Amino acid sequence: MEVRFFQKLPTSVGGLLTAAPLAGIQWVLVRSLDSSEDTLKVFRRMFGPEFGRALGDSAVLSLDELRRAVATKGLFVHFDEVWLFEAKVVEVPDADLCLVAPVELSSVEIEAAGRWMSRSGCVAGLGDGEGLNALILTKASALVKYLEDLE
Repeated sequence: MEVRFFQKLPTSVGGLLTAAPLAGIQWVLVRSLDSSEDTLKVFRRMFGPEFGRALGDSAVLSLDELRRAVATKGLFVHFDEVWLFEAKVVEVPDADLCLVAPVELSSVEIEAAGRWMSRSGCVAGLGDGEGLNALILTKASALVKYLEDLE
């Protein structure tokens, strides 16, 4: 499966999550939230003990939970990393793969990320800090088009 890498787009994770076409996305893996890596603890402090679930050091949220967090708390504006899935999240990306800006990924890293994404059911990874960085499987064509229009 082919993967596209976008760098330093003029938006944030929160901006993309509220405006982009996300048809088919059901689950979100949050690895970094405003530079905090203890994401589930942050979410549960804000939204209560039943919010999300843990997967390793990351938080897994439904897309509805994530949108609620963005809308009510103004989260995901800088130094965040999220991965979007069509089905249940069962694994996290390799710890060395980071999309929080500034970041440069080699073609080898992009290809390895694409293989993991295809295997795990992940269709997109988003990271911000200095603009938005995104790894998108090309099968998510509406999202790819949306990001191409931002370039």
